[in-house]
Amino acid sequence: GYCSAVFHLKCSGVSESLLAAVDGNRQVFWMCRSCTTMLLDMRHRKSVHSAFMSGQESLVDTHSQSVAEMKSELTELKAEIRSNFASLKNSNSLTPRSSRRPGDNPDLRKKLFHDKLEPKKQSQPLLQGTGNPVSPSFSSMLVDAPTPKFWLYMTRISRTVTVDQVTKLAVERLGVQDVKVTRLVAKGKDVNTMSFISFKIGMDTSLKEKALATSTWPQGLIFREFEDRSTEIFWAPIATASANPTASGATGTTTTPESTPPNLPAAGDGSENPNLEVESMEE
Repeated sequence: GYCSAVFHLKCSGVSESLLAAVDGNRQVFWMCRSCTTMLLDMRHRKSVHSAFMSGQESLVDTHSQSVAEMKSELTELKAEIRSNFASLKNSNSLTPRSSRRPGDNPDLRKKLFHDKLEPKKQSQPLLQGTGNPVSPSFSSMLVDAPTPKFWLYMTRISRTVTVDQVTKLAVERLGVQDVKVTRLVAKGKDVNTMSFISFKIGMDTSLKEKALATSTWPQGLIFREFEDRSTEIFWAPIATASANPTASGATGTTTTPESTPPNLPAAGDGSENPNLEVESMEE
């Protein structure tokens, strides 16, 4: 009731069955005797009703005022946004054009992509001379024609193996003395840091078939034909068979040079690498 007092069940004078009915119906409530007497007073009832209605009206007024303020703020914000959009639409505040060059010249603008595709330049083909042999006056420039050799590549060899040991093995297995062995280790490379090393063996071309036979070499030795990947192969004037013409006017026969594979460097693990220098077999 109005007094907001607390009563014991026995003091309230309400039976348990009636209290259960009150709890089960929200529209039914119990009031003490004093509050009941006050509610029966007509003047008091009107006062309570007037206070309730006044509170409701105050609440409605407050709500209406809040809504009106929000609408006003939204209207102002909407007008400000429209004004900003209008100013951006009519704005010319772009990056100023340079005073040194006109900005409307399409040839001077930087582009991410070119409209015109330039044809790829083709490298000129290499030509080979077919003229007469070098005259005798250039004899000081001439060198003897190199003897063609077949080169065999051996790899995965222990780093403790020397050139002399490989030379002895090649002489024994091929049955010839004219062999050239080169250890394929980069110049200045510490062999102890490598897992294995490689060699190349030069021999007469007639021994190619025998050198490539698996029965020629001991079991476990890995080999193949040496592939020359070096780009440092340059031409030099070759000496002719007859530097001076004969009395009858016949010229000497020119010996056709055959390129001999130069020392091909090895990588750190003994593989072929054309960008490194190689120790010669005399080292």
